[in-house]
Amino acid sequence: ESDPSRNYQLPQHDGKKRVVDLKESNFERVKKNAEILVVYFEMPHYGREDGKRSSKFMREMLELTAQLSEGKGVKVGILDIVKQIGLAQKITTGTRNTFPRPQILEDPVYEIDGKSRKKLYESVELPKVVGYFENDESKEYKAFEQAAIPFRPLTMFYSVFDKKMAKSLRLKKLNTITFTKPYEKSISFKGELTTSSIIEFLKKNKKQQLTKLHVESIHENWPIFMNGYLVAAFIRPKSSDGTKFFPIVKALAKQYSKDDKTAFIWVDPEEFPNMHSYWQNGFNIDIDNNIIGVVNVTSNESTWYRRTAQDKTTVKDLSTWLDDVVDGSVMFEPFNSKAPHPKKSKQEL
Repeated sequence: ESDPSRNYQLPQHDGKKRVVDLKESNFERVKKNAEILVVYFEMPHYGREDGKRSSKFMREMLELTAQLSEGKGVKVGILDIVKQIGLAQKITTGTRNTFPRPQILEDPVYEIDGKSRKKLYESVELPKVVGYFENDESKEYKAFEQAAIPFRPLTMFYSVFDKKMAKSLRLKKLNTITFTKPYEKSISFKGELTTSSIIEFLKKNKKQQLTKLHVESIHENWPIFMNGYLVAAFIRPKSSDGTKFFPIVKALAKQYSKDDKTAFIWVDPEEFPNMHSYWQNGFNIDIDNNIIGVVNVTSNESTWYRRTAQDKTTVKDLSTWLDDVVDGSVMFEPFNSKAPHPKKSKQEL
């Protein structure tokens, strides 16, 4: 019998190479043909086996990201920092308005040193941790920096060294950190800042009330809920119906935040144009209308709350329905394994 987590067919790379190895000779052309150009700065592995595995895995993930982002004008490139040192310096210093200076791969923490960095921090939709430290040589900062490594890139880490900036982020004392998850109140760390204590704190509070599905995290967020139910909502938050339905789903997720049997995830279909037919045919739903359902990842089945055109669904309605689902009172339907995978695009890098 096959592994159920593999039966639940997540999007796979179709074999077509889309990621470009960036060089001086092709950089301007690739940049010109892209609405957004994502550049991954790669350090050479010098023949090390662990380095080879890491590089291979990253390239596979970048290829899948490029495939799923293709219809949105996003291009993905890899830049060998050593072989293309001149181009790397050009990108990181000469065109900062187009390519914000990337963090060196060994440094997993971004410094908030001005209004523009603060604005960028506030716009991040991922879980994020920010700390106020005396300087980047303090033992507390070093512990924070080491603790960040296993959580990046799906959790972002930021540092502040200026007292005024720290105060604007509600960090009143030196060596304090806060953890903020989307749509939730910030959580403050209490105790001595050590690498192990920070890691323990983040693991303890890792579960989100409502997780947004991103292209780069689709394999991280979708299949991991093997011991319970994944509550999935397809919502266009800027649509007239979405502006009303999204707050209801957020309230429902908050209500079930301490329930280990459920995990909530929401998908903005606008961000996954190549996945529409796959999800609609696989789940037998219409994602043009905002909809919520429950997926049993283990059994590869799902059930969906059917809303009407004049729908006036309340949190209480959804809560009653969800309780019935978890209690086994609602029938599940199998995923259509013949659903077409994301179509190949004719766009070329």
